[in-house]
Amino acid sequence: MLKNLCRGMFSLPACLLLANLFLPAISSALTIEKQENPQMECYIQDLLCLPIPERRTDYNKKELLLLMGKEVPDSLYQSLLKKYGLTEKSITGVDSLKMNLVVANTHGKDPLELSKKINRLYEELEAATNNYYQYEIADQENQILDEYPKSLTGADQALQYSRGEDVLIGMIDGPVDTQHRSLKGKIEQHALVNYNPESIANLLHGTAIAGVLVSKKTQIGIAPSARVYSIAAFQSGHNNHFSSSSALIAQAIDLAIQKKVDILNLSFSGGKDKLVDRMIKKALTAGIRVVAACGNNASKKPRYPAAISDVLAVTAVDHLKRPYKNANTGKYIDVAAPGVGVLTTAPGDRYQLSSGTSLAAANVSGSLALLLAKKKNIGRDILNSTAVDLGAPGHDTRYGDGLINVLSAIREVTR
Repeated sequence: MLKNLCRGMFSLPACLLLANLFLPAISSALTIEKQENPQMECYIQDLLCLPIPERRTDYNKKELLLLMGKEVPDSLYQSLLKKYGLTEKSITGVDSLKMNLVVANTHGKDPLELSKKINRLYEELEAATNNYYQYEIADQENQILDEYPKSLTGADQALQYSRGEDVLIGMIDGPVDTQHRSLKGKIEQHALVNYNPESIANLLHGTAIAGVLVSKKTQIGIAPSARVYSIAAFQSGHNNHFSSSSALIAQAIDLAIQKKVDILNLSFSGGKDKLVDRMIKKALTAGIRVVAACGNNASKKPRYPAAISDVLAVTAVDHLKRPYKNANTGKYIDVAAPGVGVLTTAPGDRYQLSSGTSLAAANVSGSLALLLAKKKNIGRDILNSTAVDLGAPGHDTRYGDGLINVLSAIREVTR
């Protein structure tokens, strides 16, 4: 490019001399530019900085989602499938949006590129990648102290005012061991995925989260008189980990809306997702309080659905109110709750110690259930305004507004 710039103005030797004089300074400037904007890729020989192409790995490479109104003509739908060589795998009604959701096999074509092409050409429907979501729970910890975690937030004392009566908590997670002695009779379960009910691995995460919510064991359940509507939407798959997808999460949220749950607990996270974002906003519009884990990636990058506006984003702390080492940080964090070395239920009438922002989110959902049992029209910000400030004064990126104080919140609600 430099040769083209000076061609016709200087002789070639003079041009090369200029290049030798100015390229070091240009190289230094481009290095600074790239440091300030890591999304640029610079080519010194051409004096060019180009945007790095989008490189995503967080979606199913074999599937494409199509969201379309129920009035879309079948002829249009069929012609689209034929034009792009797609095969319908499933079609589900999303009643809360009055639309149909199609999962299509792309037969080797990149769903990300397909979605861009289809969205440019068709106004009648929306194409998207089928993104992955993951649990936010970690390995077992070796400690437990007294009545922690309930004593840390005042939830143990708050139980004298409320036990979560007549509150329905929606839970999108893995399947739950509904026969566990401290959960029996408290869980209504709907499965969107096939799973082996004899497999401990299948039941591990869902059972742990349900335990924090409503276990009858005194040391565990935050809201022991509340009920749980469990929607199993996670299964073994992506990278041999338990995961879910945009399509399954959207269907699960739709079921929760139809069920008219009071609270929706989302102890998982993923990347930004237009379909799930749309469903979350539909749930919020329906008056559902949505609680989500901020994620265990030790990253400053926002995780979703926690980072969606008006979702209560939860981080985790230990018994000394120190931040969980793997918790994400960011302005979107709302509050902190116990999530390190937490005793909870495990499949087969067992108990376990676990850590992660998944458990902290469940702690907040259970706490909201205690408050809603006393006053149904409370806002989602009651736990923010009564939280105990931690870290830097005021709202910060590590603790949000601070550690939830359930006792203060319930006294505020009942006075």
